[in-house]
Amino acid sequence: FEDLGEFNAAAVCFERGLNNELPEKVRKQAFYRWSIMEKRRENIETSIELWHVAADLNEIYAHEELAKVFEHRTKEYTEAIHWTELALEIVSSPEFPVWDREIWKPKLEHRLKRLQRKISSSKS
Repeated sequence: FEDLGEFNAAAVCFERGLNNELPEKVRKQAFYRWSIMEKRRENIETSIELWHVAADLNEIYAHEELAKVFEHRTKEYTEAIHWTELALEIVSSPEFPVWDREIWKPKLEHRLKRLQRKISSSKS
């Protein structure tokens, strides 16, 4: 349904599927696809709810998306820093795959520095 542009039907399927037992990989992918679909549809509140659940599952993209919302939409830079720092903690943990760390860590560090500059300039 998502690929056909039937987003309401896709949302119903995602919701129903996630209310059932799914393999972890499928569950994580469903949260990702549903949240990004809702973001494209400008259903940001739904996306935020889904990103919170995914962040509880240590999904880095969810932390990044929450940081983006707080940085760009609400201008809550302290909250954006919070989500970025949480993501950096996860990425820096020994259990996190090295190849993924090499992708995520520079992006997150760049975001954190930018957010810190924004806070510093807003205090001046």
